[in-house]
Amino acid sequence: MRSLRKIIKSSAMPFMVIFISFLSFNFNFFGAANNSWFHIHDLHSEQLVLDGILNGLDKDDSNDSGFRLGGYSRPGVSDETSDPYNLLIHDLYQEKNRLGDFSLYRSQYGLQTRVFGSMAKLGYGDIRILKGLSALLMSFVVGILFWLVCRDFSPASAVVFSLALIFSPWVIVFAKNLYWVPVTWFLPLAVSMYFSNKVFTSNRSLIALLLSLFFVFLIKFLCGYEYVTTIFIASFVPILYQGVKSKISVMRISKIFFLTFLIFIISLATAMGIHVKSNFKDIPSGVSFLVEKSASRTYSADPEVFENPRIRESLNSNGLMVVARYMITFYDFAPWLPSIRDISVLENDEDIKILKEVYSKPSLRTLQDSVFKTSNYLKFALFSVVISSLSFLVLLGFMFRLWFKVDSPLKAVILISFTAPVSWFFLAKAHSYIHYQLNYVLWYLPFIPYSFAILFENFVNRKNRRLKAL
Repeated sequence: MRSLRKIIKSSAMPFMVIFISFLSFNFNFFGAANNSWFHIHDLHSEQLVLDGILNGLDKDDSNDSGFRLGGYSRPGVSDETSDPYNLLIHDLYQEKNRLGDFSLYRSQYGLQTRVFGSMAKLGYGDIRILKGLSALLMSFVVGILFWLVCRDFSPASAVVFSLALIFSPWVIVFAKNLYWVPVTWFLPLAVSMYFSNKVFTSNRSLIALLLSLFFVFLIKFLCGYEYVTTIFIASFVPILYQGVKSKISVMRISKIFFLTFLIFIISLATAMGIHVKSNFKDIPSGVSFLVEKSASRTYSADPEVFENPRIRESLNSNGLMVVARYMITFYDFAPWLPSIRDISVLENDEDIKILKEVYSKPSLRTLQDSVFKTSNYLKFALFSVVISSLSFLVLLGFMFRLWFKVDSPLKAVILISFTAPVSWFFLAKAHSYIHYQLNYVLWYLPFIPYSFAILFENFVNRKNRRLKAL
């Protein structure tokens, strides 16, 4: 009876975190993200999943092999410039609109389409159910992370860590997206955090860690290859923390790192093999396609072979300048502020034109236009960008200063968790250059949550030392 009470007591807070997370991720219940942005965020990517489900349901197939990522052409119906604003994509799915030709999206395997498509075949295809499931899975991971941070730090720090995710506008707008399924980004971090305090003393735990990481990495890669460097580095942060804290030798830590990296590569190769076999007629054409795609998102491709000027610009961009932009202009970092992604802003054609110029080619002239030639709401929304950016720079300043004061384990956490998002901004600089409207979310994997937890721990420790000195 006592053990049951103990279990209930220890699980009460994690389940409370899961409940609060679900309210935020599925409903934007606390209004931390701009409500318009919450409803329109990256619907074009989600359309690849929804149209893939419709296409699969249209086939009288006994298994899920018909569910592939892709989109219907819908001539005269799907105006790409208006879709995000009137939620046309969701309406087309609910109406089972299959007008035009269906084109496969071959850049990834599309596991999320197959899973959600199987649910739709069983009668659970309502978009609210599918998106609610994605939000719920993300909420469970936040609850698990809360429990694990409690173990490694303190309950109060775990609350701060979790709130950084729960009230992040970026995490909120991604949480229930059917294409991105961000639960797959955070699962490797949760797995490594769970085993991190055991891998240096138990070979059985090390084997369990490696097998678990293989499967969670594989799930992520089968849902897409985006952000892979960030996800891998983030997964090693808890292991490094425990290794430095326990004074494990550099050689031993390096061995664990090599093994986890090897598992990462094996998992990636497995996913690519499944992807190529599923989506291409032969292996050479599939491999060639993936090599060309990866090159166009990094440094390797020749910019002149692409007709799209945006891709040419991204490949000619400077990787360090891309990283600097993600550090200096952090859109929507602070919650409960107006967003430049609000529908009320986007309905004004002149505002849209000015906003695109500021966004794609920031300069003194475009900044002046944003101040003197825009609506009052957009002025306020752009001012909130300044507030958010300055807030993030203040956080970076605090963490830089704190890095010199904390002990070695926390130094390792700060440094490597910072390296995780920066790795993608720099190594995949072409992708990061094109997707400024998406990739700021990587700062939460896991730099921002850890930063808030460490700042809180440091504040409490300093306060306790002062009380003892009195």
